Amino acid sequence: MDLFKGYVPTKDKECLMKFKGKGSDELKTYEQVKDLPEFAGILADDVILIDVDDMEQSDIMMNIVEEKQLDCRVYQTTRGKHFLFKNNGVDKCGTHVKIAIGLTVDIKVGHKSSYEV
Repeated sequence: MDLFKGYVPTKDKECLMKFKGKGSDELKTYEQVKDLPEFAGILADDVILIDVDDMEQSDIMMNIVEEKQLDCRVYQTTRGKHFLFKNNGVDKCGTHVKIAIGLTVDIKVGHKSSYEV
């Protein structure tokens, strides 16, 4: 599963180029951005990012992912972890959302032109 349509340069987590409505052929490749000080991946339409900014809560989520052997990609951040999954029906993004397992997360969905730094 491709997680990202392409990549964009960023500074302080802000995109330095427009990406909404652009196809993957108009975005940068990983090779073009990998040596930049900061860049972001534009989420593929069928991808959801669960951002857990609290280290303790991110460890709980990681334990669930490992115990259930869920198919996802996990990235360590300075405050917690990012979990990328195939999206099966979540339609909108959200900030400080309490999810069914009791954790508070930020949610980004690919079909809403979202990115991950």
